[in-house]
Amino acid sequence: MAQTEDKNQWEKQGAHPFADPLENKVYDYILKNRLLRSGCHVVVGVSGGADSVCLLFLLYEFQAIFHLQITVVHVHHGIRGESADRDAGRTEELCSSLAVPCLVFREDVPGYAKEQGLSEEEAGRIVRYRLLNRVREEEGADLIAVAHHGDDNAETVLWNLIRGTGLGGLGGMLPVRNDIIRPLLCCKKKELLDYLKRRRISWCEDETNELPGYTRNRLRLEILPVLDQINPKASEHICYTAETVSEVRQWMELEAEKWIDLNGKADEGQTILPAAALHKVHRALRMQLYLMALSKVNQGNRSFGDLEKGALHNLSRRHLLLIDDLLGQAHNAAVQLPEGLWAWRRYDSLVLGKRRGQQERFSGAESQEAEKLSEADFPFVWKIPEGLSLQGFLRFQLLSWNHGEAGNDRNVDICEKIPEKMYTKWFDYDKIKDTLSVRARKTGDYIRILPAYGKKTVKAFMVDEKIPREDRDQICLLADGSHVLWIVGYRVSEGYKVTDHTTTILQVTYEK
Repeated sequence: MAQTEDKNQWEKQGAHPFADPLENKVYDYILKNRLLRSGCHVVVGVSGGADSVCLLFLLYEFQAIFHLQITVVHVHHGIRGESADRDAGRTEELCSSLAVPCLVFREDVPGYAKEQGLSEEEAGRIVRYRLLNRVREEEGADLIAVAHHGDDNAETVLWNLIRGTGLGGLGGMLPVRNDIIRPLLCCKKKELLDYLKRRRISWCEDETNELPGYTRNRLRLEILPVLDQINPKASEHICYTAETVSEVRQWMELEAEKWIDLNGKADEGQTILPAAALHKVHRALRMQLYLMALSKVNQGNRSFGDLEKGALHNLSRRHLLLIDDLLGQAHNAAVQLPEGLWAWRRYDSLVLGKRRGQQERFSGAESQEAEKLSEADFPFVWKIPEGLSLQGFLRFQLLSWNHGEAGNDRNVDICEKIPEKMYTKWFDYDKIKDTLSVRARKTGDYIRILPAYGKKTVKAFMVDEKIPREDRDQICLLADGSHVLWIVGYRVSEGYKVTDHTTTILQVTYEK
């Protein structure tokens, strides 16, 4: 936290502490948002580009006032060859001239992107933040400073708006989140360039910033300039709106936290909320309650990159609406959410978080010591996500395959024919090993057609079945990791076929 006595001192003198207007502007922004405190150690991400070089020099100018210790981190992404080598060398030279420690990391971002199924842009972001946080921990530093400016913020808000977002996305970037500060959010890109020119400070140009193939580049190079022609302050106005939205969101977070403290109950990785009380809350606040409850549960399971990006960044409004629909559903109706989380009805309560016992088998527990399902857990109802051609529920029922106990109506006679109804299927429950999910297809999905043919990719199956390309992503799958048990409405996998050795049957029925 910045020292208020510094600010009072300069106000009494009727002047700012620096000669350059940008330095004073950023200094005021730091004080206003309490981004720095006296004597703190800051890890600064420096790419060698104009924005991060400007941030480095500004913090260097603030060293005396805030008694800062600065460590620079530069990440070579392994993408741009000689130009990336040049950026790393230039960054090291700058730091040497300022007598600032500089750590250079060389990473295979393309390889990581391919391995994780990410774009190189997203993979680079994850790698950078992991390294920044690693250095912060190893060096015992207090904060990480990154060089996002106001135009970046406007671009981010537009990008979130186009993709679909809630208050978090519309609020854009925050000046401080967790241990990350953004001192340049008050500045436009042109101000940073003008400052560097005034100071005769050189920087490197990243040629990938000019490639229109990157979506964010198109926003920066094509969309924002058009908006600036309509109104030269378009970017500033977008940022002002984002700030207002962020303030509303922060207020809602406080209200949600108070409501949960008053009405909710925490129970070993779960947050339990009373359904009757939720019905009385405005839906907008209910959405925030769900986010807050899930964020609390998931806090310890997220990587630093996820924490920087915000709580549960893969959780969309569609997921929140599916959670909200559970208020009108019966006991055990459930929705699977990103990051291994669930929401389900338990009699008079709505439960959010990690599932135990029955739920471990459905949410990715790999331990063979996982608790077995009990009869009381069934029937288990799973709402089909929106966007798929089928709308409704899958009902899961356990049936025991016991050959010797005639007369027990829960047992299935071995001679009884396995149902051949299109929307009721039987599976050997004990063969389920990974994460059972209800979803659309993903890369790597496969299904076993016949033992003689081995496995076939879901894509190849759909091609063979002459399913139109435009319809393939709307087909509902029941999957065990990448192994698809059931392409609903089409066929089931031979890999989960009920045999004489089956002890427990999982019966799954589609219901509208």
